[in-house]
Amino acid sequence: MSGAFCCIAMATIKLKNSQVKDKAPQPTDLVPGELAVNTHADNPSIYLKDTAGAIVKIAGAGAIGGTPASETAKGIAELATQAETDAGTDDLRIVTPLKLATYVKQNLWIDGGSAVSNFGSAPARIDGGAAA
Repeated sequence: MSGAFCCIAMATIKLKNSQVKDKAPQPTDLVPGELAVNTHADNPSIYLKDTAGAIVKIAGAGAIGGTPASETAKGIAELATQAETDAGTDDLRIVTPLKLATYVKQNLWIDGGSAVSNFGSAPARIDGGAAA
């Protein structure tokens, strides 16, 4: 066999667990080959100890890793704040319907199917018609 795992003897993965909300293990709680599992319903998580001796959250909310989401690939994505939504310059975060609706309510006036922007010194129709 080749690869990083060719010479490691098969061993049983040992588990430690907790049901305490948001409890993460300490480095002294785990040895290599052990996983810590938190089964609390609000934030179930899995942890391991890395080669530097640090505890790493590998599953659950806020876990490291994963591929960033894009238009063509599934993955992990970050939600935009209202300020990021309002600025309209970030192409890496996702806008929620509530933040989009808040933006539209604050910045557009809809009249009979035409949208009028409140940007600039005078209203301008987005559909190219004359301003109201």
